[in-house]
Amino acid sequence: MLSIYKNIDKIIKVLTAFTANPFDRLRHALEQNTNEIEDYQKEQFDSGERSDFSIIEPEYKPITKAIKRRKGQPIDRVTLKDTGAFYKSITADVLSDEVQIYATDRKTQKLVDKYDEGGKLFGLNNESLKSLANETLIPYIAEVLKLDME
Repeated sequence: MLSIYKNIDKIIKVLTAFTANPFDRLRHALEQNTNEIEDYQKEQFDSGERSDFSIIEPEYKPITKAIKRRKGQPIDRVTLKDTGAFYKSITADVLSDEVQIYATDRKTQKLVDKYDEGGKLFGLNNESLKSLANETLIPYIAEVLKLDME
């Protein structure tokens, strides 16, 4: 009977700790999974989408399409990918109340000036956010809670 009370005590302790600071838990989960956030951003760009699901426009010029065709890259959408340097520079920083996604490549400002309509280029759309939550954050938090109970 004593072991049941010990387990209940652990459960109460973990739940109290979790509910007392759920935003800290979420922030920690985000901090531990910034690579996943960055990957979702790259996937959106590769699909030719901004954070609001709008298509990245304007489309590539004919000369750019010819170059991309020779490289075997997609020409039916703007992916913002040529050499891969821009994608490699994509960074997610977890701040106190938001996640900031940006790139540090030398071409970033030029790409933002051309393709960032209304500040919607960077950021995860609702579909990416759901996937991040279901496939990364929830399992991560569940694992942390499980370890806290041991």
